[in-house]
Amino acid sequence: MVNVRPVWSPTGDLIAYVSYRGGSADIWALHLETGESRRLTSNSIQDTTPAWSPDGRRLVYKARHYWGHCLAIVSLDEPGERLDFAKDHEKARDPVFSPDGRFVLFATSEGMFRSELKNGVPQPAVPQAVPTPRFGPLGEFRELEWGRCPLPW
Repeated sequence: MVNVRPVWSPTGDLIAYVSYRGGSADIWALHLETGESRRLTSNSIQDTTPAWSPDGRRLVYKARHYWGHCLAIVSLDEPGERLDFAKDHEKARDPVFSPDGRFVLFATSEGMFRSELKNGVPQPAVPQAVPTPRFGPLGEFRELEWGRCPLPW
């Protein structure tokens, strides 16, 4: 069993990670107090690059299916139930929530896009004129190769 890409939850009590158990990559959450791991995804060929929502209740990630790639959101309250989006962006990658949880920002080979969440449902993505997405510990937007940039919204 291979486990990769560990990510601390904002609340500090969980770690999301990708596990290659059973031949496919799925996202799991490890509860640090109990040591118990729980599978959150299981219906794709490969689920990778998990990123937490600011409240620590949801994860956004890249999902690869037989029909192509997309991004998806899964809730800790309803593992296995997911919202697929960005299906028209075949090379979508590196999704992250905005600090307020209202948007998901992601990169593609065509540039940066963001998708607004309305009532928890991702809306169609729109172009975003900033480089690769990364948020700093204080919620500021960072781009690893070019330094810090302010959020444009």
